[in-house]
Amino acid sequence: MSASVKEFGKAWWSEVYNRIIGAAVYLDDASSECLHWDGGLLNLIFGGAVTVKSLSPFEFSGKDHKKVVFITQATSTQLKTICEIIKNSDFSHCILISCVGLDVIFLELNEGKDVSDVIAAGKGQSECTKQLEGMLYEWIGKKQSAVEVVHIPICTISPTNVVFLTPPYCKIYPKYDGMLIPDSASVDLYTLTREERSQVRRLASSLNSMMDSMNLKEDIFYMGTYSSLIAGILENSPVCVSRRKNSTNPTSLIIVDRTLDVCGVTSFSMESVLDKIMFVLPRFPGHSNEVAVDMSSVCEANVINHPDDIQLSHGCLFHAKDESCVQTYDHMINKSQKEVMFDLYNKLSKIDVQKSPSPKTLLKVTPQSVEKIVTAAKGNYDVIGKNLGVLQQALAVVQTLKSPKRAQIELLMSLEKQVLQNLAASRDSTSVLQQICHLIKTRKDRNLSVESLLALITHIYSLTGIEMSFSKQHEDSLTETLSVAIFEDHKSLFSSDETAHIVTPEQCGEISLNVMAKLKEVAQMRKTLHSGNGILFFVVIVAKQYCRAGTFTAKREIGCQDHARTQPAKRIGRTAVIKMRVGYNSVLKPCETGTGHEYKGLLQQLVEDLVDTERPEMTDLKHRNEGIKDLLRSGLNILTSKKTRTSKHPLDNPTVILFVVGGITAEECKRLHRSVITSGVDNTVLIGSTKLVTPVEAMRDVLAL
Repeated sequence: MSASVKEFGKAWWSEVYNRIIGAAVYLDDASSECLHWDGGLLNLIFGGAVTVKSLSPFEFSGKDHKKVVFITQATSTQLKTICEIIKNSDFSHCILISCVGLDVIFLELNEGKDVSDVIAAGKGQSECTKQLEGMLYEWIGKKQSAVEVVHIPICTISPTNVVFLTPPYCKIYPKYDGMLIPDSASVDLYTLTREERSQVRRLASSLNSMMDSMNLKEDIFYMGTYSSLIAGILENSPVCVSRRKNSTNPTSLIIVDRTLDVCGVTSFSMESVLDKIMFVLPRFPGHSNEVAVDMSSVCEANVINHPDDIQLSHGCLFHAKDESCVQTYDHMINKSQKEVMFDLYNKLSKIDVQKSPSPKTLLKVTPQSVEKIVTAAKGNYDVIGKNLGVLQQALAVVQTLKSPKRAQIELLMSLEKQVLQNLAASRDSTSVLQQICHLIKTRKDRNLSVESLLALITHIYSLTGIEMSFSKQHEDSLTETLSVAIFEDHKSLFSSDETAHIVTPEQCGEISLNVMAKLKEVAQMRKTLHSGNGILFFVVIVAKQYCRAGTFTAKREIGCQDHARTQPAKRIGRTAVIKMRVGYNSVLKPCETGTGHEYKGLLQQLVEDLVDTERPEMTDLKHRNEGIKDLLRSGLNILTSKKTRTSKHPLDNPTVILFVVGGITAEECKRLHRSVITSGVDNTVLIGSTKLVTPVEAMRDVLAL
């Protein structure tokens, strides 16, 4: 149907718009978020909807509304809500749009029953349609009524032409009955809880729908246990098998568990403007990838406590129908803060009612200079209405850069760099936890929150991995310090619902112990990855005598890790340059300049290996199609040929989709995309994830807070 993820979303929304004429429309939160990124509420209103409401059991329609369209994920809870809305209304024409594949809904409706024959025969979708239509007829309770059940995959949003996200699956995180590491080495769908199993199937179904619409025939690669489950469904599900038979565009789908590298999403080294905005501003209500912007500075409403004050609607960042705003949003991911500020100032200067200095005459654009132009439009609703998008984006940037949280980010960034260099320089973790304990105890003097410090601790444990360990004495001290801090700050750390009951010191002690147990799991996440199959990097040795024999022992001379492989050294004057390969199980790497160390994330290593012209072997990246047939084929080759069978490589296909389960940052998207661009490969590489995430949100996902 479409050639890109953005077109995929637009094409399916047009299918929705064809069905809403004259209807009352009900949407769940995930569908509403997807609608926002396609153009928003006005698309439904101008498309012919008579009313648009949230999918809530407290909503219903008047007797004059005879047609209804439900746009939903069709979970059991949402189906009960639909039942309540129908019974409290007077509909005679009902259309149920399921955003999830009907074969998955069929399995959930018949949980506990043996329906394997129906699924194997590829009849799950048709049987589900009959079952749901029967339920709708029963709920309407009229002889003269019409119902329709249809699957329309409303599941993706595209912030840029390269990046896509899946709002319906923003809460999915690679876990096994609440654990980051599964109890058993052999994991299949039925080792998961019912809810977790449903989430895996739903995500796989949506990825299948996306590839179906884009006419993609995929080779599936994966890294991580959770990703292997998604890959297994995509490889073996009858619906997916049938779809691949009719697809013609070869592609490589790489699925990666976020838990293999939590460092990237808990880092406060935020160069991307979008990451800073996402960290500072509150989330837009009901959304996982959009922020709420305080618009009171351009309006005459007297707002006391934004965003809780409902007098004034929230502003937002993304405006699908304004190409200028779409471009600025792209800049917020891929450009520097200075470039974003000049871009905004340049666009605002064209609507400036006070005629501020031209962007060409300014050496530096400050938040104050941007804010001055924006506030000059206060109360001028004609100007505001014509330029609403850029005004919202400008206010978002100004509020972020003027926020007290900006100073927190800079402090946490410096602390993070200090810890990284301490660990890298000495490979000794003895003093790090003592420093963290001191930070927690003095957090109020530094204006730091417990949740931000927990994100820093999570970053440290993921960074050290299995290469370093902390002493029990220091971990016990951290546990005790965290317990006290959680008790003191539990109201800000937990939601009001969770703190409705009295929180005792004993409960906080248990929470602290659970946090430490999760942190130890974080450190173990990469232990199953192989050594010596990671990224290539260069080390420059300014020591002539090391180069005489052409090779040398890297570990002895430059203090590299045990799993570094020595390669021939190329002598250049009084220096030597060697290539060494280091495993994905390490994310703490020597800098290419030869001085100091840096964090180089697993995703970054993977992509750089992916686009490497030498095509290094990526042992940790499993190929789903390499099953028993491949083993038999390779065995026969031993008898008939001396040539070794070459493994399938993701770049063998013109399109590569890298999908991260559990969230990604804008900074990671930028760096991964740049690695692809600078490599010069001709392949199209798309980057997808379940959501955009901040360090604190990532910490909460990992520690289940």
